[in-house]
Amino acid sequence: MPISAILHSFIRLASQQFIVRHTAHGLISWRYLLPRQNALIRLHRQFWWQTPSKLPRALWLLFELLLWLRWIGWYAWRDSWKVSRSQHAQIDPAHRLTQMQLFLRLLRLSLAHGMVPGVSCHHQLYLSGSKPWAYLFPNECAAFHRWRDGNVHPAAIKTLADKHICSRQFAELGIAAAANLALLRKGSPEPDWSQFPLPAFLKPRYGSAGKHCFYLRRSEGAALYWQEYEQPPHHSRQARQAWKVAAAKNDFLLQACYTNAPALDIIHPELITLRVLSTCAAGQCRIELAYLEIPDGIKHYQIQPLDLETGQLIVLPQIKSNRAQLYWQAAQLHLLPHWAQAARSALSAHAALAPDLYGAAWDFILSQEGALLLEGNTTWGTGAWQTVRGPLLAKYAIDDYH
Repeated sequence: MPISAILHSFIRLASQQFIVRHTAHGLISWRYLLPRQNALIRLHRQFWWQTPSKLPRALWLLFELLLWLRWIGWYAWRDSWKVSRSQHAQIDPAHRLTQMQLFLRLLRLSLAHGMVPGVSCHHQLYLSGSKPWAYLFPNECAAFHRWRDGNVHPAAIKTLADKHICSRQFAELGIAAAANLALLRKGSPEPDWSQFPLPAFLKPRYGSAGKHCFYLRRSEGAALYWQEYEQPPHHSRQARQAWKVAAAKNDFLLQACYTNAPALDIIHPELITLRVLSTCAAGQCRIELAYLEIPDGIKHYQIQPLDLETGQLIVLPQIKSNRAQLYWQAAQLHLLPHWAQAARSALSAHAALAPDLYGAAWDFILSQEGALLLEGNTTWGTGAWQTVRGPLLAKYAIDDYH
């Protein structure tokens, strides 16, 4: 390989690992240096040390050191101050915390253990008696999933990562899924869009977190209108160019666009996603958590958890905004439409496609046609789980899985 190509790859990797990131790949604490630490601290240390990485270990450690130094030298201070300013007014007055006290407590958690201030504040880890080590933080998610899934067969992960193959598997299993209109190979010429029914949705064959996804619509005068997912509805030309750049590097799926079931339109006119988290152990699959992701501005969602038995919306005290619940009650609705179908589909998909994968997240559209499965995810954010169910790692303080 030419030296210029090696240098380019190194610069790109360094940018991804250091410039873009603000935190290390896990918690870094002085407690790791002490003997006889409890199970949770040892577990966090294991997550950090076993972070998935393609870098040589020595180079990875160098980047981690630089990230940690930058964190304690700047980002921990900045983020703790920003969070304390924005969230202090929402803290229960009974705690009698001044903004400065909140800032100092968040800062202590950030400097001593690398804990992200936003997460610490959301779960009230600044209170005495809280158990911050029982929580999983965003920069540990990848390592946690890798650890908890154990020696899962790579075929299961490969299947769920490939959205095209996944859709075909759903059809073979008789699971209702979002329809794929076409598979667009990377680097191929732009198709004649008049061949497809619009509006449509473009998403990468391999990808996550809504990156490089686009809406394609036909505006007045039969002109094409492009909009990047989770971006303001303008700049059609820039969105089209962004798709061309992404399409040169990845296959894309063209999917039909759907609308909410009428009951959900009362909550929000934009498309609402249902996420179902399932686990599978000893051949038994079960649903652990389900919640609606309701659009609440660009790149923001309101989480609305569901009762797993009935499909009813439930209200939790730690979820401050209950607009969805109010709309639901105003409409005198009690059950989520198509909930039973979504639950069956999630369990069937997990048992058939990834029975040796401990946890998976399944995304549905609750449309007029029913609960349509979009995709399965082998890794998923744990914020909603810990908001609804409490600290994810609490049981590992006594259970010895590994």
